[in-house]
Amino acid sequence: MPRLSTVQSTPTSQAHIGPDTIVSDRELFLEVQMRNKNAVQELSRRYAPGLRAYLLRSNVSDEEADSVLEKIFNQVCCRASSFDPDWNNEVREWIYTTARNLCEILFPQAMKTERA
Repeated sequence: MPRLSTVQSTPTSQAHIGPDTIVSDRELFLEVQMRNKNAVQELSRRYAPGLRAYLLRSNVSDEEADSVLEKIFNQVCCRASSFDPDWNNEVREWIYTTARNLCEILFPQAMKTERA
């Protein structure tokens, strides 16, 4: 199985990152920052199930969850440059914070009941 070190030698647009590639979340997110579409897909594969469960626990309807997931990953990609791997400890924490902040804007009442 390829490691990121072999992936980094290829131009980002051609780098293959997928389920068969072993990379840390931090390395994967650095590829997301470089707009690697394969990295974005892999990030979604890793985090979408947990984020979906989080949304459902936060009283977001099943029908809305897919749309909200898309918005979360769009925001993660748009804000990827603000992630500083030297300052932020965990990619997971950063993604879930982004999700929570977006949900507080989209569903203020649902998020208030989650905290109660």
